[in-house]
Amino acid sequence: MNTLTNDSVPEAPQDNIVKTFNDRFKSAEQVANHLNAGQLHGVNRTVSATITKLRETAKSEQSLTAKAVLRIEEHHLRVIFAALFSFGITSWRPDFRSTPSSFYNVSLESIALWTFEKAITSTAYAFMEVDTSFLVDSQLLHKLYLNFVWSYMRRIFRNEDKEKGSVARAVQDGTAYKRRKTLTQKQQRWLRDEGYNAVVRQLVCQNECTSDDERGDNMFYIFKKSARNGNVTNFFRAIDKDRIDGTPPKRNSKRTKPLPREPHPNGETSDISGRVPDSPDCPLDWFDPTYFNRLSMQYCGKFVDSFIALPLAEDMAKLSTKDWNNLPEDEFMKKYGDKVKAQYQLPTKQELDDLEDSDYDDDDEDSDESESDNNDAAELEEHLQGNTAMETEE
Repeated sequence: MNTLTNDSVPEAPQDNIVKTFNDRFKSAEQVANHLNAGQLHGVNRTVSATITKLRETAKSEQSLTAKAVLRIEEHHLRVIFAALFSFGITSWRPDFRSTPSSFYNVSLESIALWTFEKAITSTAYAFMEVDTSFLVDSQLLHKLYLNFVWSYMRRIFRNEDKEKGSVARAVQDGTAYKRRKTLTQKQQRWLRDEGYNAVVRQLVCQNECTSDDERGDNMFYIFKKSARNGNVTNFFRAIDKDRIDGTPPKRNSKRTKPLPREPHPNGETSDISGRVPDSPDCPLDWFDPTYFNRLSMQYCGKFVDSFIALPLAEDMAKLSTKDWNNLPEDEFMKKYGDKVKAQYQLPTKQELDDLEDSDYDDDDEDSDESESDNNDAAELEEHLQGNTAMETEE
C-alpha cells in the first residue's frame, strides 16, 4: 500500500489476488504456521525491486512517513516484504469493500502485526524510540490496527471511491486552514502588542475572520473573501505588511522572511473562503454591508449589539490610528461609528421578538405530531436493537 503521504489513497486488491490467497490458505492456523516456518524463499529478486521502488518514491516525498522509511535499513525491509510476498500477495492492500472479519482481511492483519513485531524486536524502528513493552499486549495492538486501518484508512478509501480527488482536496483545504489559523494568531498578537483597542482586536476573533490562500511561485495567493468588508481587508493588508516588515529575525533564528501574500490574480474563491464568523463578539463592520443586508433576520439578529471597529474608509484615509483607536466608545461612535452602522439593516427588538414567537408557535403546532413520532421512533429503535449485531462491522 503506497501510502507515504496524508493524501495517499489506499488501492483495492485485485480480485485474483484475493481468490488465489483464499484458495491457498484455509485457516488462521495455516497462516500463522506459514509465518512462523519462515517460508520466505524464491522472492529475493522481487523483494529487491520493490524496496528500490519504495526508496525512490520516499525520496520524492516530504512527509514524515517517507522520511521514516528512508531510515529503515534494507535488511529489515527485506524481511517485511519477503513475508508478504511469500503469501502470493504483491502489495499489502486490505479489501475495504469487504469486512474486517473476512478471512483475507484477518490474514492481512496477522501478517502486518507479525512483521511489525519482527521489525521492532530487530531494532528496525529504533530511531522512533518505540516502547517495546507493549508488544506483549496483543489486544492493544489489535485495537490500534483496527483504528488505523479500518477507521482512518477505510474512510479515506470510501471518500475517494465516492468522489475522485476528494482526499487531495480535503488535505489541501486542511493545510490552507492551518495557515489561516496561524495567521489569525499572529494578527491577534500584533494588534495587541501595537496597542489596538479590544474592539479592533475582535476583527480576528475567529479563524473564519481571516482569508485563506494557496501557494504560488514564491508567494501565497489570497482567495477572495466576498463577505468581508473591503475596508477591513485593506486594514489587514496594511497591518500584515507592517507586521512582517517590523518583526526582525530572532538571534540564531534559521527562519527566513515569510513569503508575501498577494490577492489572487483571478479573484478566485475557495471551498473554505466562504465561511464567515458567527460570534456576536465579531464587530458588525467586519461584514460587507451589501452582503450582510441579504442575510436572514435571524442571523443578523446575532449582531444587533455588536460594536463597530473602524471608521469609514474615507475617514481612515484622513486620520492616523491614534486619532480614532483610543477614543472612548461614545465619542468614537458619535464621530465615526454611527456613519458605519447606518449602512447595516439590523432587525428591531420587536422584529426579533415576533420571530421568536413565530418559532414558538411552530413548535407548538408540531407537538401533536411529536407523540405519534415518538411512538414510531420507539418501535424503530426496538427493531434496530434486534439487528445491532449485523452492524458491528461499521
